[in-house]
Amino acid sequence: LPFSKYLEEKAPIRGQVRITLNPDVFLRATYARMFTYSADPTYHKKRPKFIKELVGLLEPVLGHKDVRTKAACGIFGPSSSRS
Repeated sequence: LPFSKYLEEKAPIRGQVRITLNPDVFLRATYARMFTYSADPTYHKKRPKFIKELVGLLEPVLGHKDVRTKAACGIFGPSSSRS
């Protein structure tokens, strides 16, 4: 069942949704955004700290165009010009 059809149903939303994206898109800093929500209040409360730490870990790679380009070349090969 496509996610869009599931959202059209009049039933409560239950379960998880994970949407992944191509590494090519993820390496383009202005293309990828992450939005999160959890129905578990404890988990949801801790989520911002987790995201902040994750962004901190990824920033050395994703925060600089030349490093993103080098990473893209490592993934897609030296002819890659993604940034």
